[in-house]
Amino acid sequence: MLTAMVGFATLIVNAAPAPGDSAQAALYARRIQRSGARMDRLIGDLVDVASSDAGVLAVTRKIADPAHVAAEAVEAFQAQGVGRRHLARG
Repeated sequence: MLTAMVGFATLIVNAAPAPGDSAQAALYARRIQRSGARMDRLIGDLVDVASSDAGVLAVTRKIADPAHVAAEAVEAFQAQGVGRRHLARG
């Protein structure tokens, strides 16, 4: 089900825009893609926890920049904040 959701969002993003289509639809589709990818990572994390509990988890360290995670979180919740007047539009 998750793969189908992400796949259809990808189709929306990659489809040639028809006259009258809004760029907003593509923005929403990209958000669906990112949310689906996050859900997929969470599921992977749950599998890792189960593997850890079973004593079979292999861990590899990786240095990464968390800035993109923070930017995605702001974008994901900005509309809710604006609706509640917690965040300024912009």
